[in-house]
Amino acid sequence: MVTLKEMKTERSDIGEIALSEEDKKVIAEKFRGIELFNNLNDEDVCWAVFILYLVWMQENENEMLWKEFEEEIKHKSRFFPESKMLKKIDNISDYASIELCKGTVLYRAREYTNSDLIKNEEIITVYQKLNEFFPHLKLQLEDMESESVMNLISLILTGDTNRVEELQRKVMEIVNEDKPFWGFDEKGSDAPPKEFAKAGRANSAGISFLYAASDKKTAIMEMRPQIGQCFNVCVIEVCKNVRIFDFTYTAGELKENEYAKAGDLYSISREFSCPNYGNVNDYFPTQYLCEYLRQKGFDGIRYKSAVSPNGINVILFDTNKANRAYRIVESRVYSVKDMDIQFEQIIPFELENMD
Repeated sequence: MVTLKEMKTERSDIGEIALSEEDKKVIAEKFRGIELFNNLNDEDVCWAVFILYLVWMQENENEMLWKEFEEEIKHKSRFFPESKMLKKIDNISDYASIELCKGTVLYRAREYTNSDLIKNEEIITVYQKLNEFFPHLKLQLEDMESESVMNLISLILTGDTNRVEELQRKVMEIVNEDKPFWGFDEKGSDAPPKEFAKAGRANSAGISFLYAASDKKTAIMEMRPQIGQCFNVCVIEVCKNVRIFDFTYTAGELKENEYAKAGDLYSISREFSCPNYGNVNDYFPTQYLCEYLRQKGFDGIRYKSAVSPNGINVILFDTNKANRAYRIVESRVYSVKDMDIQFEQIIPFELENMD
């Protein structure tokens, strides 16, 4: 791969990119309408175009390497592949390695079903109090999840200030309790035990990894939620510095010898983000890659979320309580209220968008 530095210092030896001033003007005029190039002179526009072209070439090269690796893992050699992709991983390990610092906070979501809801201490206490108020209704615990029953009780309580205040006071006594776990407890919020660990994007069946996110919204979005669905979200604190393979690398500005790094990592990161519709075989390549990184001494990986625009996902490999690098701090239960989906028409083509 030709670097920007080579292009600038040795372009006389690279005939295909040795441009006359007239060539530069032609290229600059052609791409001048792109907002990214508004403040650049002709020469800088040319080099920016070449850089973007090289990044595109790099991404295509990486995509080809990944497809070859995927084919080998799935259909040729499951455990001992000889892949150029793994050599690529070796080559980029230095600049893809970051330290996830002690004190970093992560989040993990789990679906909180109706059966979990009616076992919740808060819900049970409210149910008991309502039974005291309305013994003639003969409420069942399952009625606590019935919208029609709750609407009926609200209607009955209308205007009865004393009973409303008493119910609110009882609920507040529970809410004000100094306890960390309001949904699942520490064990229920943690990564599943190895005997219950199903195959996932990073782990094989029977191997437990911790899947977490940089914020609550991303943690919930990764569960592919529906409106009205409830989720237990726990807070996770990283207890010691850990070495992470970071697939989210992006250069803030295109710099010499750095512009291709984002391309190196983006193609692979995309594979971690792609949705899977139930075919466990599709996980084999990413599972192998995570195990490969684990054997190279990495404690986990980090990659961009495909469902939360600014979200980051983190996977920690070691979930053994004796020596793992995190602790479960607390949990809360959340209900999904809405999902703002942005969309645009792509077929048929909108001609005004092609000007």
